[in-house]
Amino acid sequence: MKVREKRALDQMPDVLQLVAEAERELAGAGRVLLRYSGTEPKIRLLIEGRDGDRINAQADKIAGVIQEAIGA
Repeated sequence: MKVREKRALDQMPDVLQLVAEAERELAGAGRVLLRYSGTEPKIRLLIEGRDGDRINAQADKIAGVIQEAIGA
C-alpha cells in the first residue's frame, strides 16, 4: 500500500494493537509482519496462517487503519 509518509510504527498505536490481536488469534500457527519498503513509499503487510478467511479479514482491518493514518 502506498503511503504519504513513513511514520514510525510505534507512533500508530491503533495499528500495533490490531497487529497484536492478529498475532494472538494466530496463537503460534502463523505470523504477522508489518514493515516499510526500503526503496518505495510503501508499507508491506504479511499475514500467514491456516484460516484464509480470518487472515483476509485481519489484513483488511489492519490495512484500513493504516490507510486512515498514513495512506496516499
